Order: sequence, then structure tokens, then C-alpha cells
Amino acid sequence: MTPTHATFEEWITALELVMDDWGAKNDGRPYGSGSLAETTGLDCWRGYYNDGYSPRDAFSEDQTYWED
Repeated sequence: MTPTHATFEEWITALELVMDDWGAKNDGRPYGSGSLAETTGLDCWRGYYNDGYSPRDAFSEDQTYWED
């Protein structure tokens, strides 16, 4: 199910803001200092978008895969 409220590009822009917010609270963005296109690639986020995750929920879900 693809969300109808935002294009993928708009969704990525919102996700970038989530990353900026996290970075401001945690001494830097989680995947490096560049854009998501540069650091992770955008394809790895498309599944979250297609599954209807909000940008914030997609980031929260992705964090569950981080190693401690």
C-alpha cells in the first residue's frame, strides 16, 4: 500500500528532518553527515514508504536493527 499523502521525495525530505532532529540530540546524524542519498542510498527506505510508515516510524524501525 503506497501512501497517498506524500510523494516518495516529500517523504524523504521529512525523513531527512527526522535525521537532523536525531543528530542535534545525539552529536551527529546516525548514518553520517551527508544526505540519505549519499549515506544509505534511498532504495533502502522505499520499503518503509511503500508499507505506509511515517518517516519517524521508519527511522524507529530501522533503529531496531542497530547493534549495541
